[in-house]
Amino acid sequence: MYIFVCVSYWNLYIVTFSYHVRAENDIKCYLLWNGQCVRFYPQDILDLLPHLFVMDERNKKFIESVDAIKLVQQMEIPDTKFEEFYSALTNKKSNQFPKRYEH
Repeated sequence: MYIFVCVSYWNLYIVTFSYHVRAENDIKCYLLWNGQCVRFYPQDILDLLPHLFVMDERNKKFIESVDAIKLVQQMEIPDTKFEEFYSALTNKKSNQFPKRYEH
């Protein structure tokens, strides 16, 4: 296990994406920000990132665009074992979240 610590002496925000790729169907992505860590899924581009960044006109325009939705729908971060567990736990079908974005 590796522990990475990011320290900013200038009070800057540091955003880190950590990918754990063990196999083609076993990929995990984590977002580390402000001393916190969360499992990252493609739909977080639309749901989570707007809360972390200044939503100026350019960012708002992108988040609300068809291109952003297409980007998220094309992305996959497959984790078959977790998806099976999540599906059993929540009674969601295997093609629903977290595997695919539901818009």
